[in-house]
Amino acid sequence: MRDPEFFDDSDLSAEEEEPQLRRRDLWQRLSQLMIVFLFLLVLAGILRIFWPEIERHRELSAEVARLEIIRDKRLERVADLQRQNEWMLTDREYLESVARDRLDLANEDEIVVRIDRNSAARALDIERDRKKQQQMEQEMAARASALENEIDIHGGQSATSEPSDNTTAGPVDTPSRADGAAQQPVLRATPVEIEAQP
Repeated sequence: MRDPEFFDDSDLSAEEEEPQLRRRDLWQRLSQLMIVFLFLLVLAGILRIFWPEIERHRELSAEVARLEIIRDKRLERVADLQRQNEWMLTDREYLESVARDRLDLANEDEIVVRIDRNSAARALDIERDRKKQQQMEQEMAARASALENEIDIHGGQSATSEPSDNTTAGPVDTPSRADGAAQQPVLRATPVEIEAQP
């Protein structure tokens, strides 16, 4: 005989079991989803806390790499200077070449001639500047003579009321004579030196 309080799953019909299975399956899925969400939340918190340190570590690694490159260059330079020092102490020919090249020393019967590769370019620049200066002086002289001719043609008064910016004419004098009559204006030119810029 069966106990009436005893509940057996096998007694349930298939229709009654299906909603219970669905509910169990839903809660299992929700709990798994919650576990994944909590894991992602903890991971985000950890990254948020340690991200500045990660960035700082990257910056320091880059700085270390840069300093190692500088150190390697300096070590190469030190090795080169040590070699040169040893050559200076032991190699007479090297010492003589250094004295000739860097100190401009020579034997008593020798003459030192230095050829500066940049001096030819500088000479060309100076010559070009000199030609420009001569051309500007010629233009200024032509303008001054044209201005004098214009003043002579117009009877002592310039056709333009304002002097040109390109002229180097100085102030205009209008001396008066003793009898009170005004003379024609006299144009004084002020010479201007132009410096050649290298």
